Amino acid sequence: MKQFVVLSARPHVRIQGPSTEVQRAARAVAGSAMFVTVWLLGLSLVRPPRASMVAAASGMLVFVEGCGWLISSVIYPWGPRDDAWRFLAHSGANPWVIAAGAGLIVLAGGSTFLRHIRPDPVAETAPPKAAAARA
Repeated sequence: MKQFVVLSARPHVRIQGPSTEVQRAARAVAGSAMFVTVWLLGLSLVRPPRASMVAAASGMLVFVEGCGWLISSVIYPWGPRDDAWRFLAHSGANPWVIAAGAGLIVLAGGSTFLRHIRPDPVAETAPPKAAAARA
């Protein structure tokens, strides 16, 4: 490992030396897999009332990450040489299969975000405390 940067606008790990195609493909997918893992852990471990904020924030991150993979898979081999491009180049996977998987992740992350970001319908219909006290 040559470089490990976490606190940056573009966190990354740079590894040099010989590696196999499978190792290169695994490195390309590792960062995005971390987002999905944190999202799943957040959904399964955090309980209300903090669950809504964790689910909404992690769902949005997964949605954005999945959009990048979806778009990159659809336009492969053209487009930017990002993680999805490197994964497809090293793994030999079918870009449409990866796009379908990314599409499912986009739908799941987006629906998690939307389900947990909506205001509480009970709180909206409840009368204000001051109005209830006067009545």
